[in-house]
Amino acid sequence: MKLTTKILLAVVVPLCAALVLEFFFINTITNNIILDDVINYTEYEAKTLITELQKNAGFIDRRSKQTVQQAVILYCFTSQREHASRGCDYVLLDGVDGSYNGTTISDDVIREIVNKNVLDKRNSFYYRNEGNEQNVYCIIGSTITLVDHMYTVAVVKDITGQMASLRTMKIAFVLISGIISLVLLLIIFFVIRRQLRPLNSLKTATDRISKGNFGERIEVITSDEVGELAISFNRMSEALSYYVKEMQNAADEQNMFLHSITHELRTPVTAITGYAYALQSAKLSSEQRDEALGFVYSESFRLQSIVERLSKLMRIEEGKIECVYVPAEKLHQTLDALLTPEAEEYKLDFTLQTEPDFEIYGDKDLLVMLVTNLFNNAYKANATKIEVHINRQRISVQDNGCGIEPDKIDKLTQPFYQVDDSRNHEGFGLGLTFCQRIAQIHHSEIDIQSEPGKGSTFSMKLENTRESKAYVEAD
Repeated sequence: MKLTTKILLAVVVPLCAALVLEFFFINTITNNIILDDVINYTEYEAKTLITELQKNAGFIDRRSKQTVQQAVILYCFTSQREHASRGCDYVLLDGVDGSYNGTTISDDVIREIVNKNVLDKRNSFYYRNEGNEQNVYCIIGSTITLVDHMYTVAVVKDITGQMASLRTMKIAFVLISGIISLVLLLIIFFVIRRQLRPLNSLKTATDRISKGNFGERIEVITSDEVGELAISFNRMSEALSYYVKEMQNAADEQNMFLHSITHELRTPVTAITGYAYALQSAKLSSEQRDEALGFVYSESFRLQSIVERLSKLMRIEEGKIECVYVPAEKLHQTLDALLTPEAEEYKLDFTLQTEPDFEIYGDKDLLVMLVTNLFNNAYKANATKIEVHINRQRISVQDNGCGIEPDKIDKLTQPFYQVDDSRNHEGFGLGLTFCQRIAQIHHSEIDIQSEPGKGSTFSMKLENTRESKAYVEAD
């Protein structure tokens, strides 16, 4: 069963029950009001008639004959009957010729009803079928003594019209209630359908996502809980689309990495295989054998360097790094010991400047690897002047090398990518990949500013530094 049907049933069933109860109470109350009004009116007229008869009977001479007395009482009764209200008729019964009953109801029935309604006025109603219709009468009266003689006096009121009006009112109430219920049902249906439209859209969007359309969104048309659900779904869809894209990019990078490493490893392996075959099969002179062995050694060393760098990159990717606060002075001392001799060997104009009295949160070995890789890249770019600056904001390496074309800067951190595609260019294209991953481990990125023919600046912003303990204690 659909949610819309369940909600409709949850609303319609109590509504119908409320309408039935309302009809029952209104019908009961209306019946009581109308019938009480009829009874009170008929009772009042009956009391008036009896009072007048008793009053007139007081003037009758008791010494006169009984037939004269009865004639006088009948005359008084007839006079009162002329003043009967519309729809009412009077009945006088004494069991002899003095009786008068102008209704179609028998004397016995009238006497029976009068005797009953002395105890309960609700017994005053009499129903009689006449033709195809049922007439309803209200009969109220009493047995009284007039001039020492017992009479049954009653007022008979025809209330068929009132009962028909009551019946018509009940039918009208049922029809109006039914129309109102139907209108309310339609309104509730369309309101529920509109309110649940995001759920239908959510189902459709979920089906599309299951088929691979991860960028699916749904329209938010309400600000209630259903609207909040739609907003949450859109956020989830955005996050899912982002993570799927990231996974796809990672898969593409991995494929590119595998392709690049396969290509990079093939070169030294092919060279080693070729020279090994020549050493084994060809007749070479001593000088040729030495030259072949030299190539085998150099290519083996090249292969070993690639494997070592890949091993370091693997260690970084696995996150086996422990960060601590490293004094900038110690990082300066290590870099000075490593780079100054190389700069002197290559005859470079080398500067290493470090701001004092602060510490960097990170891995010292990785930070050293970052700077040395950038230093080596600067040297390979034919730089004659290299400046390394370490301060509280960033670590930067600036050179006056050949520079980099703007369209190639974004590709520099890709594994095995080299600006110079020459096979004789020194390096494997992994240096800046290391640097980028090191920067990411330190919650930063490598920023590259370069201009062809003027040089480049590689920098990493430092996100977490503090005053050195020695400097704070000295203060």
